[in-house]
Amino acid sequence: METLNSAVVLLDQWGRLFCNCAGRMLVQSSILVGLFLLADSFLRARVCARFRYGLWLLVLVKLVLPPSLALPTGITYWLGDYLPAVPAVSVPPAPAVSLAPITYVELLGDVMAVPVGATQTAVAGRGLVALQWPGLVLLGWVAGVLLLLALVLRRVASVRRSLRLSCPARRQMVELLEECRADLGVTAPVTLRLTEDMRSPCVCGF
Repeated sequence: METLNSAVVLLDQWGRLFCNCAGRMLVQSSILVGLFLLADSFLRARVCARFRYGLWLLVLVKLVLPPSLALPTGITYWLGDYLPAVPAVSVPPAPAVSLAPITYVELLGDVMAVPVGATQTAVAGRGLVALQWPGLVLLGWVAGVLLLLALVLRRVASVRRSLRLSCPARRQMVELLEECRADLGVTAPVTLRLTEDMRSPCVCGF
């Protein structure tokens, strides 16, 4: 029971860190997507599609960067000279060492925040600590990621199976493809295959 309660408390702590990071990332990426939508609507008839697609790749770059406001992706980095300084916070003195027996919840409380109600329940009745909403959010996010990953892997396997069962295109179609590739300036090799599994033309690979 103590091991399970420790895992629940640790999951709640990770959930709080995740919600803090994900919340800031959501705000910053939403602002960036809104700005790119405006830029894309303005540049659609003025620049080539390759440039616009490259512009949208910056959103992916933003998502892999930490959401700290001290980075060039944050507002504070550019407006730091105009924002008021944060006053220094005095550090309280270290608590006195007690020789009384320490429960597992009190030991974990030194390194992580534990709700008062959950601590009292665990200490008094040795019952199961209730999972808080940050932990539930983290579990839901992990479950969603695993589900999407499974769907992507299934789709990749389906495309590979269709390619394996497909047949080469006719010579006339290949020549037409080469002409289109030259007109578009595509230098990477492109293979044309025919299959009955697809309902419409599609592109796979990078």
